[in-house]
Amino acid sequence: MVSTMAMYPPLLEAMETLGNAVYPGGSLPRELKELIILQSSLNNSCQFCTNSHIDIAKGLGISEDPLHMLQDTENLKPSYACAIEYLQAIFEDANRIPDSLFDRLQEHFTESEIVELTFLIGYINMLNWFNNALQVKYRGELSDS
Repeated sequence: MVSTMAMYPPLLEAMETLGNAVYPGGSLPRELKELIILQSSLNNSCQFCTNSHIDIAKGLGISEDPLHMLQDTENLKPSYACAIEYLQAIFEDANRIPDSLFDRLQEHFTESEIVELTFLIGYINMLNWFNNALQVKYRGELSDS
């Protein structure tokens, strides 16, 4: 993905700045960021982001099976489950986020964290679309094996 963006250097530079603000930078826990990235990537059928972030999550010790974490929402931290529900609501229709969901988000996150979470969701969706449209493939570059 980086080598593809490097074909247009101003884009690579801009993406580095944006990425530093939310990934891996930012204030949200890295584990939550990886789950958000994985769920968005699954929603968008992004081979590159799904597989690279499975390897990243494993490498960080988040989980040997990060996809199972997403499927087992009852065992997720309540704040993480709420963030995933928010992601799904945005994915379904960003114009119709239920007030009750936003109220629950505010129980778990500060206003600043909600802005960061929302930006991260948009950011990863854009990267998913970029990788899908340009057929960027993941070849295990971040795998431990």
